[in-house]
Amino acid sequence: MTSIAIDRFKARYRTPASAVPRLRRITDSALTSVLPLVVNAAVDRSGIATDGYVCVRDLHATARLRLAEPDSALATHLGEAIADAIRAALRDPSAAAVHYSSRAQALIDLAASALAGDFSRRWAWMQIGLWRTDVNVSAGAAADLVLRALTREPRDAAAVVAWLARHRPAALVSVITRATPSLWTSLARAALGATGAAFDVADPGDRVGARVRARDGERQRADPIGPDTVAAASLVARSPIARVAAEFARDLPTGSWRALATLLLLDVEPATLRNVAADRAGALVAAVAGALKLRALAPLPASDAAQTSDVREAATPTDGTRDTRSKSANEHQRDEQRPARHDASIETPLAAAEATQDAATLDRDDDDEPLPEVRAEASTECGGLLYLINVATRLALADAIVRDDRLKDRGPRWVLHQIATALASIAPSDPSALAFAGLPPDARSPSSLEALPTEIETMAIGDHRAAIVQALRDALDRPEEPEVDLLNFVCRRSARIVADPGWITVRLALDDVSPDIRRAGLDLDPGWVPWLGVVVRFTYA
Repeated sequence: MTSIAIDRFKARYRTPASAVPRLRRITDSALTSVLPLVVNAAVDRSGIATDGYVCVRDLHATARLRLAEPDSALATHLGEAIADAIRAALRDPSAAAVHYSSRAQALIDLAASALAGDFSRRWAWMQIGLWRTDVNVSAGAAADLVLRALTREPRDAAAVVAWLARHRPAALVSVITRATPSLWTSLARAALGATGAAFDVADPGDRVGARVRARDGERQRADPIGPDTVAAASLVARSPIARVAAEFARDLPTGSWRALATLLLLDVEPATLRNVAADRAGALVAAVAGALKLRALAPLPASDAAQTSDVREAATPTDGTRDTRSKSANEHQRDEQRPARHDASIETPLAAAEATQDAATLDRDDDDEPLPEVRAEASTECGGLLYLINVATRLALADAIVRDDRLKDRGPRWVLHQIATALASIAPSDPSALAFAGLPPDARSPSSLEALPTEIETMAIGDHRAAIVQALRDALDRPEEPEVDLLNFVCRRSARIVADPGWITVRLALDDVSPDIRRAGLDLDPGWVPWLGVVVRFTYA
């Protein structure tokens, strides 16, 4: 739904003096109630994209009004003029207007730009409520502020960090090496809370499983390999976060390692931590942290070493100053043990202004970089398969998968993807099958990353598929309908899958609205789906 917020409004009239009181009364009324409504309607009619966020710093609109018309007509004309001005501003690259397709794109722009010293769109981040200081800051302070922004948006945090790892590794390196360790722990706690996980990432009781110590460049295994070590190695191998963190996080304190391991898990297998006991979850986080350390200590191939050098150079301040926020592991540990006075004050303008003294050349307001492209789209003939996410939620399917010992060697995403292809009889690369597992259309199929299912695993997948089919029969009250006809009725619908990090929209044709589907509540927006790690919604047009 379109929502217009007007911060400040200034009106100038060129009219006979006798008409000024009436026009002033109209605009004063518009400021309180009428104008936002008429601008909403005008924007909807104008063709301006209404998904995401349109931020406008300054706007000049001119309206010619006929004083003989009623007040409602005058307000409508004024709204149309403002909508036209917004549309023109979005077409003009030099105008102070920006359209974010989603909140995640705004977070990614904030992180990638601020960590590179580009604050040219700071005004837009502040409008959305993601950024809280109106001055430029140093690289170290920017890293802290980025983590604070992600902590306030915990549902998107893991997806944003993973996107940075894939597309802006220098930005992720900057925040890994500069941000205060306690902020990493706060971010991981918030992200876990959004999924409903019931353990504390900072709990010292999670020090089980594999731990690795590095002394004088040598590796020593402190503990025997635990039952989670193999699974952790597989998770690390699949994670873009691991590819960056393993090289640049080797000097981090233990708390930061656990925080990175938690975000990695929430990106790769969001259902895993939510649906297990606290001690089991803690063991898995510790094992993933250990696998990250092992990867960090392993020698890099020559090609990766060259790429690592490029990333290090891109993440290093270019102003010739030493970033005083870069510290050794021992210094980080000492920071964690004393009160973090910096944490409470960094967001004040005074503290942020003082932080710029060691990085004055980071001011790049005049260098407007293009927005990062984060959206992936694809068409499918089985868009109705995503209705079954509501059925899976009612069945607590993710919980059942995690508890199923027959599938203990597989991740929930792989299992969900197998169930999706079995339900709709579609190819593993079909966008609807990927979306059912919480993945965007351009993601690699989970089936392509692992071996074929064993006979026992195939039986388990069949049992979970049968549970969904039975729940679907009950929801639609079609107990006797052949299974093929039932699934075709629900699943075979043309759709466009539109995915941003942490967000999947299923766009269906208006002709596909079905009273039976609607009565059963299958096309209600699932919203935030913790076991997928994404928001899912349905739209008809």
